Order: sequence, then structure tokens, then C-alpha cells
Amino acid sequence: MDDIELTQVSPGAATLRPVEEKATTLAALAHLTTAVNEAQQAQADLVADARANGHSWSEIGRALGISRQLAHQRFSRRTG
Repeated sequence: MDDIELTQVSPGAATLRPVEEKATTLAALAHLTTAVNEAQQAQADLVADARANGHSWSEIGRALGISRQLAHQRFSRRTG
């Protein structure tokens, strides 16, 4: 990602300074996708740790900013 500079990140928008036009945009998209996937895996790992340490789905949902039901629905298959 050496040739790409993220100039603004806000909910729903990121502005790129193009260095190599379309290829740069696609490279940025690929890097962002990798980062999102890694963040999702890290989140799932932390939820599993929280469950293993006895935290309730209500506590986990509160930490994630979602309902306990949605937290359970998203993560119970991964954590048991």
C-alpha cells in the first residue's frame, strides 16, 4: 500500500489520492478488504475469549453496540 494514501476516513467514505488511476483504486480495495477480514476475525476471537471468560451475551452485545440477540446470532456458531 506504499503508493496509496488515505486522505480522509469517515463513516461511509474514504478519499484516495490516485497515484496510478484505476490500478491504485483496486489495490486500495484489496488492502481494505484484507484489513476488514482481519478485523472481523479479531472481533470473533475477542468474543470467543469473552465467552470463555464467562461474559454474557448481554455484556458482549453492549460492548459491540448491538443487542444480545444479534451478538448471539452472529457469534454463537463460532464460539459455542
